[in-house]
Amino acid sequence: AAVPVPLTPLPSPSPSSTARNRDGSVSPRPAAATAAVAAFGAGTLGGLRSVRSEGLVTGAATTARPGQRMQAAQPDDLKRIRGIGVLIERRLQAAGVTSYAQIANWNDEDVSEISRTLGLTGIAQQNWIEQARILASGGDTEFARRVDRGEVGSSRRR
Repeated sequence: AAVPVPLTPLPSPSPSSTARNRDGSVSPRPAAATAAVAAFGAGTLGGLRSVRSEGLVTGAATTARPGQRMQAAQPDDLKRIRGIGVLIERRLQAAGVTSYAQIANWNDEDVSEISRTLGLTGIAQQNWIEQARILASGGDTEFARRVDRGEVGSSRRR
C-alpha cells in the first residue's frame, strides 16, 4: 500500500519576493522562484546554467558561426587541417574561429564571409570543411597524422 506523503505549502509571496519588470513595475516572483531563492540563497543562483549554456561551455553545441566564439576549454589545433598554417590559424582565432566544429558547420555564405574578411582564397578547394568534419568527430586525416608526427613544417617545434 502506498503511504501518503504530506505536502507542505509553499510560502506566500512577501514584499522581498518581488521582481522588477523591464518597464520598472514590480511583480511577484513565481512561487518556484521564491522557493529556489530561499533554498539556495540569492547569491548562488547566478552560478546556475541552462542546458544550452552548459553545452556551449563543454563544446557540445556546434552551431556557432564564424564570428561567434565558442567557450571551449582549449582551442583545437587548426593547423591539422591542410591549408591552415600558423599565420592563418592566428587570423582565424582572431576572427573567433577556434574549433573544428565551427569550420565543419560552415556553409557557402560562411566561407565567402571568412574569405572576404581574412583575404583568403581556396578554402573550398582545400576541403577545409570536410577535413574539419572528420577531425571534429574524433577521426584523423592523413595530413593530421603527419602534423602529429612533426612531419609538416608548421608542426615542428622550434
